[in-house]
Amino acid sequence: MSDILTNQQLHPLAPSLVRSGSTPPPILARVNHKLHQRNNVEETPQYTALQHEALRFQKDPKLHLKHLLADASRCLALMAVHKSSSSGVGTGTAGSGSLSSSISSSKFDVSTTTTNEANNNNNTKNADLTSTTKSMIQRHDSKNSLNGNANNTNGIRRKIILDYSRQHVTGETMELLFDLADRMGLTERMSEMRSSCSGFDSSSSSVGQQQQHVLISRMPKGYYDRPTAAGSGGGVRRLHNPRMVISGASGTSGGVDGINMLNEVHSCLDSISHFSEEVRDGIVRGCTGKLFKNVVCIIGNSEDDEDSADGVGNGMGGGGSLGGASNGGGGSGSSAIFSGPEAVHEALLGGEDTAIDSELRFVLGNDPEVFHRSVRGLNSEETLIIVVFVGDGRGATTADGEVTITSRIVSAAKRWLFRSVGPVVSKDEAVAAHFCAVAPSSLTSDIEDSDNIGVGASMAIELGIPQNRIFPIYSWGGSGRFSVWSGIGILPLSIIHSHSIVRQFLDGAHDIDEHFFDAPLGGNIPVLLGLLGVWNSTFMGYHARALLPYSSSLSKFPNHVQKFDMEGNGKCVSSFGVSLPFHAGEIDIGDAGCTDGGGRHSFYQLLHQGRPVPVDFIGFMEGGPSIVDEDNDDDTDIQELTNSSFDDNAEQVGVRSHDELMANFFAQPDALAYGKTLNDLIQEGVEEYLRPHKVFPGNRPSSSILMTKLDAFAIGQLLAIYEHRTAVQGYIWGINSFDSYGTELGKVYAKRVKAQLSASRRRGASVQGFNSSSGFLLEAYLSHGRDSR
Repeated sequence: MSDILTNQQLHPLAPSLVRSGSTPPPILARVNHKLHQRNNVEETPQYTALQHEALRFQKDPKLHLKHLLADASRCLALMAVHKSSSSGVGTGTAGSGSLSSSISSSKFDVSTTTTNEANNNNNTKNADLTSTTKSMIQRHDSKNSLNGNANNTNGIRRKIILDYSRQHVTGETMELLFDLADRMGLTERMSEMRSSCSGFDSSSSSVGQQQQHVLISRMPKGYYDRPTAAGSGGGVRRLHNPRMVISGASGTSGGVDGINMLNEVHSCLDSISHFSEEVRDGIVRGCTGKLFKNVVCIIGNSEDDEDSADGVGNGMGGGGSLGGASNGGGGSGSSAIFSGPEAVHEALLGGEDTAIDSELRFVLGNDPEVFHRSVRGLNSEETLIIVVFVGDGRGATTADGEVTITSRIVSAAKRWLFRSVGPVVSKDEAVAAHFCAVAPSSLTSDIEDSDNIGVGASMAIELGIPQNRIFPIYSWGGSGRFSVWSGIGILPLSIIHSHSIVRQFLDGAHDIDEHFFDAPLGGNIPVLLGLLGVWNSTFMGYHARALLPYSSSLSKFPNHVQKFDMEGNGKCVSSFGVSLPFHAGEIDIGDAGCTDGGGRHSFYQLLHQGRPVPVDFIGFMEGGPSIVDEDNDDDTDIQELTNSSFDDNAEQVGVRSHDELMANFFAQPDALAYGKTLNDLIQEGVEEYLRPHKVFPGNRPSSSILMTKLDAFAIGQLLAIYEHRTAVQGYIWGINSFDSYGTELGKVYAKRVKAQLSASRRRGASVQGFNSSSGFLLEAYLSHGRDSR
C-alpha cells in the first residue's frame, strides 16, 4: 500500500479555500455565496479523521480484509441494491447490519423507499450504516429475496447489487465520507446538476447546465407532464427545472427552456426512428437498388482544422448532444467521439433485433489509409455512410469566406463509392443515396429552414446530402465524450440494432439518473462508487483503478469509461483556477474478465502480486444458453454438479458456460482479499524454492456489481452509473469534470512540428526552433525520407 499523503499534499474542494468572513480572490468572484460559508476542509474533523482512518487501515493487521470479511453484519451493511423494471423508475436501497450466521445460505428482502422519502433522506446526515440507514437489506427467507427471481425484465423488477464489503472501509469510514460529502456540498451540487441552478456567472457554461443537457437527452417523451411520485400531493413533475433557460443558445433570442429542449430531443429521435426503420425495412436503399447492410461513420470536417474535432477553444468539451453541453472549454478528439457508440454497439451485438450480417464501423482521424483499412471487406453498394460534423461544424474557409469541406476522409469515402457505382449512376445520385449526416444546429426546424441553417448542415448540403437526411446536434450541445447520447450514437445504433433497442438503452440510463437524484446517499450506487474512489485515491494512496466486466460483450466498455473519466477528472486546478495540492483523477485500466485470455492474463498478475489496484468487478445473473439446458432434457444430478470442479472439462460434467464464467467473477474478489500465505503453501506441500513466488499478499480492495442481465437497458444503466461516479468525484475534488483543456497543448506543439515538416519537405529548410533532443529526432526522420530517394 502506498504511503499516506500528508496534510499539505491533501486538499479537498477548492471553493472551500474561501474562509468564512474573508474576502475572496477575484478568480473566485463567481462562487455561490453558500460556498463562502464553508470552512477550509483540511481543518475539519472529518478530514483529519479520514487521514487517521487511512493510517489505521495501513498499519493495523486486524483490519486486513480477511478479518473484515469475517464480520457478517459489516458485510451486509456495505451493500446497496437498486431495484427497477425495464418500463419504470427504480428505487435505491442500502445495506443494514442484520446479522446472519451464514451469509451464503441467507436470503434477503430489499425494502424500498419512495421518491419523496429518498428526497427527504438526501438532506439528512448519514449516520452509522448499521443502524440509521432508512432503506435496509433484511433477512427474509422468501421468494421475494435478494437471491430470488429477478430474471423477468419485461416490466418486472431487475436488480443492481453493489457489494463494497471488500473495500478498506467500515461503517465509521463511510460515515466520515458522507460527512465529508456534506461538507463539500455534494447534494447541493447534485441539485444544481438537476435544476441547472449553478453558482457560476450566467455568461459562462455551468457544470449543472452541462450535465442536465445530457440528462434531458435520456428523458422519456412527456417527462415533465408526468405525475409526480405517489404521496407528493399530485401535480406534474418539476424535479428538473423545465423552464431553465440555456443562455446564449444559437439561433434563439432568449435561449431554450427545458421543455422545448426535451421536445427538440424527441423530434430528432422520432426522425432518426423513422429513417432507421426505413433503412432496416428496405425502403431506403443504395443507388443500385441493393439493401443497406453496412454503416460507416466518419468525421466530416478535418481534425487538422482550427477549432474542429479536438474542440480547441470551440466549447464542445462539455458533453452530449441531443441535449449535451455547449460552452465548456476544451473538447474531445475523434476517438472520444466514437468511443461511446462503438462500446455500446459491441455490447448490443448478438441481440435479437441486430441486423443480420451487418457491420458498423467507425473511422477515426483524417487519414484516407485508415478509411480504406476500416472498410476492407465491405461492399460499397450496400454501405450507408454517416458523416459527423463536430465542434461548431466549421471546415476551412476560402478567401471569399465560403466554408468548404476539408476532410480527406470524406473525399476518400466518395472515391471508394464512385469506383463501384460510377458507371451506373451519377456522383450526385450516389452521394444522395449513400450519405447522411449529423451536424450542429440550434433546432430541428433549422435543418428545414435554409435561411437559418447551421454551418455543419450547410456543409452537409454542399456535400450533396438531402436535407431530410441531416440530423441535428444542437448548438447548445456538443459532440465529445458523451456523444453516444446524441445523434452521433443514436443514428447508427438505431440502424443496426433498431430504434426500440436504443430507446431501451436510453431508458436504462434515465432509470439511473432518477436513482442518482432520488436515492438516499447510503443506497446511491453512483455516489458510493464516487466516494470510494475519492477514499482510495486521495486518502489510501491508490492512484489507479481497474474495471473488469465479466462479459466479452463489454470488452470496449472499460476503454470508454477510461476516456470520459480520465479526461473529466485529470485536472491540476479547481473549477475556479486554484492549484490543487493533490493529484485528482485515477489511472483507469480494464478489460473483459473471462476464463481464458483477456484481462486475466494481461494484468491480473499485477493485481494479485504487484502494485495494488482497486477493482470494480461487473457480473450478470443471466447468461447465454447453458450446456445443461441444451444437452440434458432430463433432470441433471445436482450433487454431481456440486461436486464437479470448474476446470477445462466443465462442459463434460454439465456446468453451464455462464456459471463457469461467473465462478471467476465470484472467486477473483475473494482471491484478491484473502491472498495466500507462506503457511498455506507449506501445508499444501509446495516445494520450498517455489514458495516465495506463490505467496499472495491479499488485502487488495475491490467492489462487485451484480446485475440481472446484460441487455440494452442494463448497458444504459451501467454507462450512466459510471458517468455519475465521475461527476461525484469531481464535485468532491472541486474540479470541473466537463472540460478538457489538457487535450490542447499537444496539438499546439504539433502545429509547429507540421509547419517544420512542410517547410523541410518543400523547401529543404533546416530544423530550427526545437530543443536538441527533438531537433535530433526530426533530423533523423527527415533524413530517412531523403536517403530513401
